[in-house]
Amino acid sequence: MKQVANRIFRIIVLLFLVQGLAVSCKTTGRDQKFYEKQEKKRAAEDQKAFEESLNAHKEIQSKETLKMMRETEKQSKQLNKSRKR
Repeated sequence: MKQVANRIFRIIVLLFLVQGLAVSCKTTGRDQKFYEKQEKKRAAEDQKAFEESLNAHKEIQSKETLKMMRETEKQSKQLNKSRKR
């Protein structure tokens, strides 16, 4: 009789442990999704800040410098065309 009771007790304890692991895995998934969203938001904000600073830099340049920048950009696109393939 003691062996049966002891066996039932072990099974119940094992079930509680499995349940605890399942719940912790579920919350880990939620946390991971939350942090991934936060990381994407930060990356978008960083990209936006970079674009704004780039535009501010272009606004303070002279017309001749802007013209040279455009020409250089065109040349670099032509040179890098083969690398994209």
